[in-house]
Amino acid sequence: GDIARIIAATTNGVENNCDVTYQPGARQYFNSMQVSTNLSAYCYSSSAISAGEVCDPDNRVSLDGGINGLYGVGYHVGTNEEYDPATNSWATKAVMPTARFALAAAAVGGKIYAVGGAPGYLNTNEEYDPAANTWTTKAVMPVARYLLAAATAGGKIYAVGGYNRSPLNTNEGYDPATNTWAAKAVMPTARNGLGAAAVGGKIYVVGGTPGNLNTNEEYDPAANTWATK
Repeated sequence: GDIARIIAATTNGVENNCDVTYQPGARQYFNSMQVSTNLSAYCYSSSAISAGEVCDPDNRVSLDGGINGLYGVGYHVGTNEEYDPATNSWATKAVMPTARFALAAAAVGGKIYAVGGAPGYLNTNEEYDPAANTWTTKAVMPVARYLLAAATAGGKIYAVGGYNRSPLNTNEGYDPATNTWAAKAVMPTARNGLGAAAVGGKIYVVGGTPGNLNTNEEYDPAANTWATK
């Protein structure tokens, strides 16, 4: 059946590239294979991965932003690299206008939206068009934050959680068709450094901090309600 897939990059300089899947029907987690690509240069980066909805027309994965750990010195970057599973190859793409890390990304209609991030507390929203290899600035996210998560359901992007002086339970929906944001029902557990994925029109938000959380909460955009899983 449908599954939500969570791929972790590095945190606090320690590589954690485990690949885990969650099956909502069975309410169970399953360990999958280790991610083969070394993600150490993508500390606090964001990936837009197809999960039930089309990520981009060629079913490729884009990694945006992050911290470049070269020579042990960290800098926020605008790096945009595309991975093609069919050829097991990477290609460098147009750089993101706003260099940043700890951002979130999600895809709608073959385009990728990179939101929030750091340094500072950013509300930036930039759209990447893989077909044209171009970026466009879009309506800013109402609540500036970093270490948030984003997922797509019903043609809209939901930006949840994050950090702005304290962990947030914020949930905001972005509609690319109208280029507008709307506040939604807040997440029950305020947290940052979390993950999110969509399955069957619902969004599953897992993990995060403060502490080491194993929380799993389901958001139903149609009903604008949350349920603990």
